[in-house]
Amino acid sequence: MKYRFVFALLAGFAFASISTLLLNLSVLGLAANIFIIPGLIAANASRTGELGHIIIALTVNGLSYSAFAFAFLTWKRISGFGSRPKLVLIFIAMAVSTLVGFACVPSLNLLWPQSMEKLNQDERDLRNGLRVGFTLDQARTSLKSRGIEFYEQAITERQSVPAYGDGFLALPGDRVISARVQTKAWEFPCGYVINVVVGIDSNEIIKESKVSRMRMCP
Repeated sequence: MKYRFVFALLAGFAFASISTLLLNLSVLGLAANIFIIPGLIAANASRTGELGHIIIALTVNGLSYSAFAFAFLTWKRISGFGSRPKLVLIFIAMAVSTLVGFACVPSLNLLWPQSMEKLNQDERDLRNGLRVGFTLDQARTSLKSRGIEFYEQAITERQSVPAYGDGFLALPGDRVISARVQTKAWEFPCGYVINVVVGIDSNEIIKESKVSRMRMCP
């Protein structure tokens, strides 16, 4: 029984690691998406840091498939692993440890969130540079200093200006500055952009400032 349990545990983590690594392959990665779902849901719900995200995803997937493996071995009444089961399991454990190690390498694991802290900082910097009460020139300077291309529109009639999450009302004489900032942030299976929409009144003072991230998923 104990060998069956250990083998099931190793098999589960091996399968979880292989599924994670297969995400890098365009064809097999589509099928692998199905097998990473339990861990991905748990990791996203935990809202931990990047390393914690990977550990939770891999652990939940590993334990889930270990349970399936143990149930299968029990159903088939498989308990023997040769004349030297301990040695067999040691070699299997070494191989599985290698797979798990590869699955924890950021460049090999697409589940590893990337540049999320920088995304948070970029949002904070943009909000600080585009605060309500700042002038039009300050808004332009803030965006230009960050190398952000933006579009500026003069409002000639009363209209609702859409913004991610919620919009605002623009009046004749107002101006609207909008921009979409590309980022390197990644959280499987989506990347992120930052949407910027700024409303400026007829006195060239910021009256509305909307800075928000948007997930871009395939």
